[in-house]
Amino acid sequence: MKNFRKIFFNIVIPVLIISAVLVLMFFAYETSDYFRSLFTGESSNGVLGSTDQGATETLADRVQLAGRIAMFI
Repeated sequence: MKNFRKIFFNIVIPVLIISAVLVLMFFAYETSDYFRSLFTGESSNGVLGSTDQGATETLADRVQLAGRIAMFI
């Protein structure tokens, strides 16, 4: 019983808390323009154009990726 409590409080509870924080961060990043602008540095969600002719990835996609990486850091 002592071992179960030790595992529960030292492993299970921290994993649940970390998971909840990550889910809330992703939710806030996807739904809130203000929260997203904290990490991307932009105040709007406009399209910035394509990187090269025929490229499928836009500059806005790169900004979003950089914002997600900044959020994790």
